Amino acid sequence: MKRLVIPALSLLFITGCSTPTVTKYPLASGGSKNDGVIEVSYNYILFENYQVDSEHGKIEAIERCKLWGYSGAESFGGEKTECSFQPRSMCQGWKVTTTYQCLD
Repeated sequence: MKRLVIPALSLLFITGCSTPTVTKYPLASGGSKNDGVIEVSYNYILFENYQVDSEHGKIEAIERCKLWGYSGAESFGGEKTECSFQPRSMCQGWKVTTTYQCLD
């Protein structure tokens, strides 16, 4: 009986600790109308199980550029990741930003 209890408890512990996947939707977080640049960002924390809806970020940038009178937007420069939450000596939260250039 003990041979069954320990593996069963181990399995319960492992599955009980799993966290659901959270979808991150990048939102407009900065930019310049005059320069035709828009930044979209999302945040995540240590041990968070997440996936990013990059298409949402692109749509967000295109719509913001269109509000400014441009025809669309295209990303450039990749992503910039910076620590956004550091209660002690180790970073525990990050902000990820993608920059888009508005198009004429």
